[in-house]
Amino acid sequence: MNACKTASLHWLVDLASSAFEDYHPREGRQPEPEEKCLTIESDARRLRGQALRQIRAAAESGQLETCPKLGFLLYRWREFAEDDGAEVKRWTDAQLAIDERVAKLAKALTSQGWGQTVGDAVAKRIPLANTSGLELIMDKGRLRARVEELAANNTLPEADAQAIVEFLQAWQRQEQNEQRGFG
Repeated sequence: MNACKTASLHWLVDLASSAFEDYHPREGRQPEPEEKCLTIESDARRLRGQALRQIRAAAESGQLETCPKLGFLLYRWREFAEDDGAEVKRWTDAQLAIDERVAKLAKALTSQGWGQTVGDAVAKRIPLANTSGLELIMDKGRLRARVEELAANNTLPEADAQAIVEFLQAWQRQEQNEQRGFG
């Protein structure tokens, strides 16, 4: 508990999530015996509360959108707040109104995979759009509209514009694959 007082936000949230999940596992799993848990149950609850307060403080100060694991933090915010996503959706809705923040969300929701086609000797890096479950933390349709708008306008700095285009192309590729029955 003492280490958590000065922990980075991501580390604290990850620990709080794991500690709480030991006692309150996801559906289909059994709670861990207390001797295998990271903390006692009351500390797991306290950690979760502390993590939620830190997420809220980071959102308020503007530091949240700069966190390297923003996507992870947004889903944990929803989980910890226990409000069906109302709080995190208000925050993401406000972010979608600001072009640079849409680019940060696009970066946070883009991961990298590797793929190889017939005839390729070397696997290629493939951007992936992490859009599954987005409706839990934001208005997915509005995100799509904003990303398309920003890609068409091309008014952002080069790195942000590239992040927007990469995310949009990955999302479109994902949809095409799903239509073909590959997703």
